[in-house]
This record gives sequence, C-alpha cells and structure tokens, in this order.
Amino acid sequence: VPGAMMLTLVLSSVNRIILPVVSEMVGQKSHTEAQVVYKTVSRWCIIATMPLLFLILLFPEIVITFFFGAAYVEAANPMRILAIGSYINVATGSFGEYLQSYGKTVYILVISAAGTAANILMMFVLVPKYGINGAAMAMSISLGIMCLSGMLLLYKARRLHPFSKTYALSTIIGMIILGSASWVK
Repeated sequence: VPGAMMLTLVLSSVNRIILPVVSEMVGQKSHTEAQVVYKTVSRWCIIATMPLLFLILLFPEIVITFFFGAAYVEAANPMRILAIGSYINVATGSFGEYLQSYGKTVYILVISAAGTAANILMMFVLVPKYGINGAAMAMSISLGIMCLSGMLLLYKARRLHPFSKTYALSTIIGMIILGSASWVK
C-alpha cells in the first residue's frame, strides 16, 4: 500500500539535505553538533509525520478511498500495518546518513542484507497464513529490524541516538492523542 509509504516522505526529504551537512560536521570533527542535529531533525520528522500516521491508523478507509478509490478499501488493515513499520523508520531517524558520513557503509550493507533475508523468510511464513496482512507484517517487521539495528549500530559506533526529552514527550503526547481518538472512534 503506497499510502503508508507517504509517512517516510518527510524523512526522505530531510535525508537528502542532511547527508552533506553531517558529512561536513564529521569532517570537521564536530561530533557534538552532529548529535544535536540528529536529535533535532528526528524530533521534527516524528512531529511532522504524526498527523498522517494518526489519519492512516484511525481512518484508513477514507485515506484509501481519497487517493486510490473505493475499490481498494480492503487494503485498510495492511495499510495500518505498513504505517506502523514506516513510522518506526521515521522514529529511528537518519541513521543511514550518519553511518555513511562516519564511513560505516559496511554496516549499511549488513543491515540491508539481513533485513532482506528476514523479509523473504517472513514472507514465506506469514503470507500463506495471513495473506496480504502477512505480507504487510513481514515488510513492517523487517523494516523495523533494519531501522532499529541501524540505530543501535550507530549508537555502538559513535554513541549517537535520536532520543531526547522533547522527542520522548512528543511521542508520548502523540500516543495519548492516538489512544484517545481511537477510543472515541
């Protein structure tokens, strides 16, 4: 469901801009500044993405009908599942650009290969049993594994992470709003 991938639009756009900026910071050994940028940009991305996440999780039928037509409404649950995986991608921030800037491209290769292998394996297991929902689960789980692994490897290599008090507060407030809205719905 391409609609769930809209969640990564902000992060993808930021990643195009951030790579040369972070590479310059790394070249100048401004690691503290690089950490500040990672936290700030990650916070902006999750805040900018939350409204669309809420819309997809709470009203996927409306989103699908608006963008693709009523004939595709049966993809509502897969869209929700893929939205969660895409949001994990956004929540882990620009780890790939940071790994690349720090010369850890082998990590990116290993993460991509492991994620692809996990996705293929889970497709074989989940699709026969759950159909399109199984495909969405396999994709979201493998994306989550890749993103969380990348973030953890960046932390291990350079002690960089996207989390801050504001990041946590934004996420908690967002989850409270989502929970309240789904309860009212």
